[in-house]
Amino acid sequence: MGYDVVVEKGGGVGLFCDDSEAGALIVGADEVWGSEVVLRINPPTEDEICRRGRRLSGVSDSDHHHGEGPAG
Repeated sequence: MGYDVVVEKGGGVGLFCDDSEAGALIVGADEVWGSEVVLRINPPTEDEICRRGRRLSGVSDSDHHHGEGPAG
């Protein structure tokens, strides 16, 4: 049993990570969303939540709330 890991092209830009550092296959958004399981670092958008047939897991940054910047 193995897994193929794909990363959306440019997905690491906000983390200052170049695509060449991903250690995974770099693909377009359509191929990412065609995956059985999708892991997202930021909270999903409404459109992403509404996509059916996918398991969506997200990790939220506890220091930021809905794009408002650091909690204070």
